[in-house]
Amino acid sequence: MKKTRFGLFLSGMLLSAGVLVFGTAFSPEASTPRPSAAVVADSASAPSSPTPLPTRWGDWQAWGDMGDGTYRNPILPSDYSDLDCIRVGDDYYAISSTMQFSPGMIILHSKDLVNWTLIGHAVADVTQIGPDMNWDRMNRYGKGVWAGAIHHANGRFWVVFGAPDEGFFITSAEDPAGPWEPLHPLMLERGWDDCCIFWDDDGQAYFIGTHFADGYKTYIWKMTPDGRSLIEDTRTLINQGAGREANKLYKINGWYYHFFSEVSQGARVAMMQRSRSIMGPYTQRRQLTDRNREWNEPNQGGIVDTSSGEWYFITHHGTGDWEGRCMSLLPVTWIDGWPILGATSTERRREHGFTMGACTTGRSRSPSWPDRHNGRQQHQPRPFAGAAFFFSRRHNSAIMTAV
Repeated sequence: MKKTRFGLFLSGMLLSAGVLVFGTAFSPEASTPRPSAAVVADSASAPSSPTPLPTRWGDWQAWGDMGDGTYRNPILPSDYSDLDCIRVGDDYYAISSTMQFSPGMIILHSKDLVNWTLIGHAVADVTQIGPDMNWDRMNRYGKGVWAGAIHHANGRFWVVFGAPDEGFFITSAEDPAGPWEPLHPLMLERGWDDCCIFWDDDGQAYFIGTHFADGYKTYIWKMTPDGRSLIEDTRTLINQGAGREANKLYKINGWYYHFFSEVSQGARVAMMQRSRSIMGPYTQRRQLTDRNREWNEPNQGGIVDTSSGEWYFITHHGTGDWEGRCMSLLPVTWIDGWPILGATSTERRREHGFTMGACTTGRSRSPSWPDRHNGRQQHQPRPFAGAAFFFSRRHNSAIMTAV
């Protein structure tokens, strides 16, 4: 989950984007299908977009909702790193890591997986992580809020994440827009990241996380009934090595699936292993994506189903330039009990129609500029109306003040 560049951030604005789809290879010649009653047509009869498809990464003349029943990736052409996504009823919620910025852990909402609204942050004040996150120390550039997961259980939304120098934290809220409870520490120990929380059908909660400081060993724990403590004597090793991170847990058709990413021949790829028991052993494993260097290695993200039974993968691209690690939406096809992420070979050269409401461009609820570490309260940036941009770098930042 380690961040290589903290690029362009767009805040307080409803964003959309779109590109290219990949199966085993990420193809610039296709559009991704859209949830709900999709009508698939050959490109000759599909709605035509007013701008040409890009031929290389970053050549985006259009993105997101095309307004004609199609969309292009990246759906958010901005730095939304370490994504996870869930569906609750007909609503989709996603989270994105924010490193040293305060407030921390972005919360996004969508009705269609293409158009997203920023509705808040799970961490109101990053000094809850530790004093080095405050403005008078600012000793956590590129650290702070790393990758996590969002889950809905017992009538509440739960967010967990790791801070590499402090440990694992959890918070919850009845409304994903907040207020969120103050952070509660699950483990105060350096060297851990990329965690996930999961409630099984019997109400038992589980937690998974990677000890990157000890050979990238990934463990799973049972949790106490309130979901606020790890039961240490249940810790079980389920994976290790190869720079593994991006942990997610799913239960689908009686199988427990552990999604993660690893480094293969110098590039990061998406992986999955499965077991009939959530505690393992996880003896069946598959690589879900090719290395896709030309499309900046889409890998970390969340697999989500729609109410009509379609499946999608919302992901960031592991490297970036001006846009940081932007968000794309890829179709998922299940074959022999394993998900294929991206368009299959038969879909490569097709355009996909879909039913979707018009793209909204209204402001989010109480948007505000994030600050580098926790800012002095009397100088906190003020909320703003409408879209604005700021650029930041991992060890230095230039922030425009909203007026």
